[in-house]
Amino acid sequence: MKEDNRNHIPSESDFIKTKEDVLAEQGLLYEDEKSKVTTENSQSLVNDNTDMTIKEGEFKTEEFRVAKGDFSGDEGIMDEEEIADLYRNKRKYESNFKSDRIIEIKGATKNYGKGRGIFDINMTIKKGEVVGFLGPNGAGKTTTIRAITAFIKLDKGHITVEGMHAFNNRHRINDFLGYVPSDVAFFEEMNGDKFLNYIADIRDLESMQTANELIEEFELDTSLKIKKMSKGNKQKLAIVNAMLHDPDVIVFDEPTTGLDPIMQKKFVDLIARLKQEGKTIFISSHIFDEVAKTCDKVAIIKEGRLVAFEDISEIRKNKVKVFDIQFKYEKDAIDFESSVEGAIRQGANIEYRMQGEVTRLLSKLSNYSIIDIDVHKINLEELFLQYFGGEADE
Repeated sequence: MKEDNRNHIPSESDFIKTKEDVLAEQGLLYEDEKSKVTTENSQSLVNDNTDMTIKEGEFKTEEFRVAKGDFSGDEGIMDEEEIADLYRNKRKYESNFKSDRIIEIKGATKNYGKGRGIFDINMTIKKGEVVGFLGPNGAGKTTTIRAITAFIKLDKGHITVEGMHAFNNRHRINDFLGYVPSDVAFFEEMNGDKFLNYIADIRDLESMQTANELIEEFELDTSLKIKKMSKGNKQKLAIVNAMLHDPDVIVFDEPTTGLDPIMQKKFVDLIARLKQEGKTIFISSHIFDEVAKTCDKVAIIKEGRLVAFEDISEIRKNKVKVFDIQFKYEKDAIDFESSVEGAIRQGANIEYRMQGEVTRLLSKLSNYSIIDIDVHKINLEELFLQYFGGEADE
C-alpha cells in the first residue's frame, strides 16, 4: 500500500535533499543517486548560482525570503514550522525563483544488458514546451519515460523535474505531474466514476471540474465497469486520470493507442490547449502528424541513445524539397541529369532533391520545355525513416 505523505511535515534534511541536483551540477556531489545531503556532516557545500550554503545546524533561507517577498537580507535559520509552510506552499511560491528548465536529463543511463536500455541521455525541456519522442520499438522510449516519472532508478546520471531529483522526490513530483503509460491498468471491477473519485480522494482534490470537462469532450461513458470498456475507452479514462489534478507537467507514452481518428483529433486539440495554458508536455507517439502538429521539438532515440533533438521549426526550415519534373523531351531530361548532380532520371521525368532556395534550379529549368513540376517536402515520418533506414515505429 502506498504510504500517505500528505500529512508529512518535512524536516530540514528533507528540504535540503531537494538541492541534491543543484549541488551535483557544481561538481560537489558525484554519485547523486547514492549520495545524500544531510545536516549530519559539518562540510560546507556552496552553490555559486543560488548563493546557497548548507552547514551543520544552519539553513540559509534565500529562496524562502524571495518567495515571501522579504528582501531584508536577514539570513536566519528556518524552524520546522517555516519549512513545513514553504513545502506546503512551494508550488505557489516557486514561480518567483525557479528555473524555466522543467525537465532536465543528464547522462541518464539504465543498462539492462545485451545493449538494452538507455545510455547517456541528455535533454532539457523548458516551461511550456511540447516535446515529441520518437523511436522504433525497443529503442528506449518507455525506459526514458519511466525514469522521468520515477518508476525506475537510473544506474548513472540523474533527472530533475521542476528542480527536484525525480527518483528521490517521487512522492512529491506526483503532485504536479500527470502520466499516461503505454499499457494502462485499472481496478477492473470499478466503474469509471468510482475509479476517478477514488483517485481524486487519494489526491485530496476538492473539484472534479477538469475531469468532467474531459469526460464530456472525449465522450466517455464513466458509468461502465472498467473491465467492460473497450481499449479506446480505457485510453480515454487514462487521459482523464492523468489530467485529474490539473498538472503542470504531463508525460504521455503512446497516448492515442486505441483511439479512433475523431478522438485522435480531439487529443491533438487538447495538447494545443494545454500548450496555450503553459503546460510542459513530453509525448512519445508513433503518429507522426500528431507530433508535427503539436510539438515544439522532436527527440529521436535509437538503440538507447539520443540521435537527434531538434526544433520542429528548424526541421521545417531545413526540410529537403523533392522536385518531380516532367520534361517535354527526353533529350532535355538527359541533358539535365548530366549537368545536375543528384538528379535521377526515368525517361523524360526527373526526381531532384535539394535544400534552400530554388532560384538557381528554376533559372536552369527555364532553358527547357517543361510539362509539369510537382514539389513536396520530406515530412517528419520520412525524416524518421532516414535515421532508421526504413524501420517503422509500431
